[in-house]
Amino acid sequence: MKPLFWSLALFSLAGLSSCGDAPLYSQFYRISGSDWHRDSIVQFDVPIENIKGKYVIEVHIRHGSEYAYRNIYMGRRIVGARGIEYQDTSEVQLASPEGEWLGTGLGGIKTQVVPFKGQLLQFKKKGVYRFQFQQVMRDNPLVGIRQVGLVITSVDASR
Repeated sequence: MKPLFWSLALFSLAGLSSCGDAPLYSQFYRISGSDWHRDSIVQFDVPIENIKGKYVIEVHIRHGSEYAYRNIYMGRRIVGARGIEYQDTSEVQLASPEGEWLGTGLGGIKTQVVPFKGQLLQFKKKGVYRFQFQQVMRDNPLVGIRQVGLVITSVDASR
């Protein structure tokens, strides 16, 4: 029985490691006490070396079942060496109109993954880009948001 278990475990790990490219960047910021205050800006500093490459940028929002809304409005900004490169406000759906949580997860914690702009991004200059996220809901603090994550994957083989 043990050889079968270890064979299956090894096969599973091999399969997982071959699924897609490893992210160029993957970080998560834990919201203290799951209470996201409006003045608490979540930021990620991402070094970009390949300006010829194109990137998939995903925002991960992890929330608990105590979250009171089916959506969240977030201010989003990318700041480069020359200042603000991109800025907008985005609505992210966390639940269906019927009230079913979207995303993945077990128990009362779900993670919704959304593309940053819905298209591939290309950077104009090498350097460090700061991605900033701010909750802009009416509630302050916004209860139930546990983490915000940023995952960037290169779709160009010449990273």
